[in-house]
Amino acid sequence: MKYFLLIISIFLTIDISAQTSLSVSISADTIGLEDAIKVTYKLSGAQEKLEILPWEGLQQVAGPNVSSSFSFVNGVSYKEYSESYILVPKYEGIIYIPSASVVIDGEPIETEPIELFVVAEPTYQKNKSLERKSIKKSPTQKSKLDDEAEYQRLLKKRELAKKKKKF
Repeated sequence: MKYFLLIISIFLTIDISAQTSLSVSISADTIGLEDAIKVTYKLSGAQEKLEILPWEGLQQVAGPNVSSSFSFVNGVSYKEYSESYILVPKYEGIIYIPSASVVIDGEPIETEPIELFVVAEPTYQKNKSLERKSIKKSPTQKSKLDDEAEYQRLLKKRELAKKKKKF
C-alpha cells in the first residue's frame, strides 16, 4: 500500500507541460499609412517576460496588453503568456516587425521578423472584408478572392521594390 501511494504521489507532482514555443502574429500583412496594425507575441509552455527589439518605422499607440494564464488539469500543466501592441507606420514601404526572444532553462528561443507592406492608401476595409470571407470557407477550398488578393499583394510588393530602388 505504501508503494502504491508513493507512485500515485510521484505522478501527481510530475509537471508534464507542453513544449515551449514562441510565435508572433499580425492582423494584416499590408496596411495603409493611416491604418493601425495589431501585433501579438505569444509564448506557450512558459510564463516569462519577452524581450522585444525596438520598433523601427512604427509608432506604438497602445500596449503592451499583457495576458497570462496557467491551468493544471489531471496532472498536466499549461502556461501561456502574450503581449499585444497596436502600431501605426511612420512611412510607406517595407517595414519589419521585430523579433522577440526569451530564455527558457538556459535555451534562447526567438521569433523571426515579419515583413509588413505599407502603402499610401488605406487598406483597413479591404483587409477586414478578406478576413471575414476567409473564415467562412474550409481550409482546403480556394476562391477567386484569394487569387485576386494574392495578385494585388504581389503587385504592391513589386511597386514598393521599384520605389525603393529609385532612392
